[in-house]
Amino acid sequence: MRLTTLITLLLFVACVAPVPPGEPVLGGDSAAQPTETLRLRAVARDRNRGNLSYWFEWGDSSPENWSAELPAGDTFHRNHCYRLPGDYPVRVRARDEDGLESDWSVPFRVRVGFLGPIRTGPPAGPGRLRVDSLARFEVVTGHVRGESVAVRFDWGDTLGEWSSWFESGQTVADSHGWTEPGSYAVRCRVRDQAGLLSPWSEPAAVEVEPWPLEPPRDLGLRSSLGLFVRLSWDTGHNQDPVRYVAWFRPVGTEQFLLVDTVAGSSIRHDPLGETGDYTVTAVLDTLVQPGADTLSTVPVFLDSTLLAELNVGPSALGWDRSTGAAEVLSMSDSASAARADCYFTDRGPGHNGPGFYLASPHLGPTDPGGGVPAADWHRSWMLLLWGTGQEPLPEFDSLAYEPMVDVSLLEHHLALYTEDGYYVLVRTLEPDPEHGNLPLQAWFQPVRGLRLLRHLDPDSGD
Repeated sequence: MRLTTLITLLLFVACVAPVPPGEPVLGGDSAAQPTETLRLRAVARDRNRGNLSYWFEWGDSSPENWSAELPAGDTFHRNHCYRLPGDYPVRVRARDEDGLESDWSVPFRVRVGFLGPIRTGPPAGPGRLRVDSLARFEVVTGHVRGESVAVRFDWGDTLGEWSSWFESGQTVADSHGWTEPGSYAVRCRVRDQAGLLSPWSEPAAVEVEPWPLEPPRDLGLRSSLGLFVRLSWDTGHNQDPVRYVAWFRPVGTEQFLLVDTVAGSSIRHDPLGETGDYTVTAVLDTLVQPGADTLSTVPVFLDSTLLAELNVGPSALGWDRSTGAAEVLSMSDSASAARADCYFTDRGPGHNGPGFYLASPHLGPTDPGGGVPAADWHRSWMLLLWGTGQEPLPEFDSLAYEPMVDVSLLEHHLALYTEDGYYVLVRTLEPDPEHGNLPLQAWFQPVRGLRLLRHLDPDSGD
């Protein structure tokens, strides 16, 4: 009876007493090159259903300690790096909350050696460059068995794509640009067609610097709806927070006035009928970079000029589109067809009137005065004006503008519109029938399509 009781008691104690965790199962990366990080995993069961911690033995005398606890049955991961080649037996044991330890796991063999691609030196390239500049870096590849390899660069701000395959020993290059200033470490690694990877190379340090403040360049000026001015410029390498200040100096004044400050590369200005000069300045904090260009909407003045009547002499007038300068041309020369914008005629065989006209050159070959050869003469249209000619010219309308206007009276102001879209203000004085000529002045607006002709009147003493 006593023996039966003792056996029962021993069985009871065996069933309720704590037992050690089960032997862990170990797995993960089984091969690497020196200095490359391996990732291993361990998992164990605990019949006490508690938490477990793990202790690794790496086979290279590396110091170790118990890991943090995690639920039994959950996989635990640990990274390790071997600096020397060799075969290393890795094993692990588990410990439960009561301090009971499992047996060591079956050793897991890790082979460390130079089995594939050779680690390259630091990528060769510039150590300093500007934001958004493209930099070229190159490395010399190698493989222990001479196999072909691909290269991948880590640029410090992004990971590059794998290159195509190259023979071992070749120099492989790639290029990259950084969008933000800062210090970057460029490194690379190599892989072979079996998937073996070299360790990452030592990094090459790169300093990416912002561009210095640049002035606005290539200032452009064009008409907007005939009465407004659109300024545009090239910002170069400037980025936020650079701002651009547009300035306007009305005709007849000495001081530039502020138009507006913008972050972009263009601005529209309403000059309220004024003409003048424009410039743009780049500003960053207290730094200022004025643009080198100054463009103008001030009309180019043609002082008192005599046009001969068609039968007397050079009777045509034309304007150079790049300079705004005018020239007197002969309607009897077909070479003038590409340059003439109007001509003076009495529409008869003589030169004494009684009517006198400014006419579109394309009417020349059919002019009763004769002498104008057939050619590709320009078309133009004219409109007699009221007032002083300082106001914006009326917008071209083929129903209002005509190819010929009467200038027989003492003085006229008229608007001239060329077939390629330029506006000209013309002031004619009384024609001289005896000598067959017409005194006139003119103001050519150098901006195509702009109808603003405000100017300094040479007869006002200004």
